Amino acid sequence: MTDLLHFINRISPRGLHRAPFTIKSTWVSGESPYKVILLLSVMLAMHRDKVARTGLVHYLDCARVFKEVYSIVFPNADSDWEPKIVQPYWYFGSGRPRLWRLIPQEGQAHALIQAISAKKQVTNEKTLCTLVECGELDGGDCDLLQDPLAAKVIFAYLAAEYLSKSPGYQQLLTLTKYFK
Repeated sequence: MTDLLHFINRISPRGLHRAPFTIKSTWVSGESPYKVILLLSVMLAMHRDKVARTGLVHYLDCARVFKEVYSIVFPNADSDWEPKIVQPYWYFGSGRPRLWRLIPQEGQAHALIQAISAKKQVTNEKTLCTLVECGELDGGDCDLLQDPLAAKVIFAYLAAEYLSKSPGYQQLLTLTKYFK
C-alpha cells in the first residue's frame, strides 16, 4: 500500500512536471498531456500486450500504444507523433519524475551521460534511438505496475486527474479491462 501511495504522489500534479500551455501548444488547454498518455500507454502495453514485463521499456513498443491511447483521448486531433512520444520518454529517464533509468545503446554511454547532464532536449526518434536502447523501471515500480489492482488504480487516477475533460475519457477507462 505504501508503494502505491508513494507512486501516486510522484505522478500527482505536484510531482509530475509537465510543459505549460503556450501559443505553440498542440494540445487543447492546460499542461501537456503527453507524459500522462505515455504512462497510460506503458501500463496498457504491460497488461494487454505483455510488453515490458521484465521492466525494460522499449521506445518502439511505447510509440505504437501511445498512438492508440492518444487517438482515444483526442479522437479528432491530427498529430505529429514523434515529439509527443519522444520527449516524455526522454524526460521519464532524464527529468522529473524519473520513472526509468535510460539504458544506453552500445558505445553511447558517455554521450547519454553528457546529454542528460546538459539537460539536452531530445525531440526526435533518431537522436533518442541513437543514444538509448531502452528504459529500465525500478524493480518496485515494475512490480507495482504489473499488479492488476494497483495498475487499475493508477490508470484510473491518471485518467481522472489529467484527462477527465477530454472527449475520449469514458472510452479510455474501458481499457482497464485488460488489467487482469
